[in-house]
Amino acid sequence: MARMFGMLEGMVAKVAVEGPSAMSLEIPYDEKALLESQEEYIKRTLTGTVKVHVFLATDDSALGPEAKRAVATPMHPSFHFVGDTGAPAKGGKK
Repeated sequence: MARMFGMLEGMVAKVAVEGPSAMSLEIPYDEKALLESQEEYIKRTLTGTVKVHVFLATDDSALGPEAKRAVATPMHPSFHFVGDTGAPAKGGKK
């Protein structure tokens, strides 16, 4: 319960500084393009990752389980890691 109140306090403080736009789910940049532009950094950071694919959650061709796509929102992407065979990466879930 204390964690929830801490989160709410943070949201109230953010609105106090940024105004009502702080609660918007719209972002002033192309998040997909930003992630795609950082592909090399992501590859270097994630050991063993061979390919990086960025999809919009609304893209029917997106890889990964529907549950992962369902929780993805602007500024809070969802990640799905897959091994070379297409199976979930070690520790991954279907």
